[in-house]
Amino acid sequence: MGLRQTAEWLVETGGPVVRHRAARELLHLKVGDAELLAAPSVVDWLRRIEPPAAGKTLHGSLPTHFENVIGRLTDLGCRRGMAPLDRGTRAHLHWLETDDDPDGYAGFQRANVANGLAWAGYDRVPAIRSRLEDRLATLSAFARRKRYDIYVDPDDYPGQVRGRPLVDPALHADGTLPLPSIWDMYALVRLRASTDDRAIERSVDSVARYVLNDEYQALAPGYGTLRTGRYRDWAIGGDVKLPGFLSGRPDPRAGALALQRIELMAAFPAARRTPWFRAWIRHLDEFRTRRGTWAFPRSYLPQKRSGYWVLASYRGLEESRRRALALEIESTFRMLSIKQLSA
Repeated sequence: MGLRQTAEWLVETGGPVVRHRAARELLHLKVGDAELLAAPSVVDWLRRIEPPAAGKTLHGSLPTHFENVIGRLTDLGCRRGMAPLDRGTRAHLHWLETDDDPDGYAGFQRANVANGLAWAGYDRVPAIRSRLEDRLATLSAFARRKRYDIYVDPDDYPGQVRGRPLVDPALHADGTLPLPSIWDMYALVRLRASTDDRAIERSVDSVARYVLNDEYQALAPGYGTLRTGRYRDWAIGGDVKLPGFLSGRPDPRAGALALQRIELMAAFPAARRTPWFRAWIRHLDEFRTRRGTWAFPRSYLPQKRSGYWVLASYRGLEESRRRALALEIESTFRMLSIKQLSA
């Protein structure tokens, strides 16, 4: 089968999520939302949207934390304009417009929520758009400096710093860290796709090139420790590490995270030109079947009870993953999505 025939096979064979997404995203057909919104997995995850409560419901590894819920719902095909999602996220949009807590951690949570909403299609909402463009200005200005020496000697600072590298406090003197997070990258995909402003495209691409560098990929996991007060520090997370980038060899043990990162980075032209991207595509193509579909190892598409969405914890798309074709359907949809972005 050719790629279009394979996409048509997905529409004929897949469950409501894959059928909807394949028709809309791969075949560019107009499809109604009723069947998708009635799918049990979609109904279940829509019910998990909880009102924003800073420090409690927004960031974390539980399947009720907003960052995981919004990522998962987007993966299931939900987007702005679907009434149940719009109702569920209304309180989060209001919170972003009204919350002005100056605490650094609260700011981190606001950024995560804004980025998650952008990924779900709310990037044109003024409260989100202004945040995205301000954040892009910060990220691109730093990326163009090509600075990767981001650490200082913790012995030069009072108090105990946990056993991780200390990020130079001068980098975030204004309370904003100019290093991209994984959620920043998801938001930048939407920002780049929704503009014809070449200046914005160039700025987004400068951030992508910053992370597509050996020096960036060699930074400490999660960047390290952030000092937010004279005796206060906390571990950062959410860096944009790409499994196998430094070694140049795909490692099947990292297949789940690598597949998710390939789907994300395929939206950036600079990423598609890297040996890392091409090597993983060759590896994934090893799982192509005789009829032109793909069937990845089950470990590449896990569906866990809890964990971070950005770390590939929730990847299932079919309602019944026990049926024989489920993994083949999911693998094929993922691969066709990547190939469409890479064309």
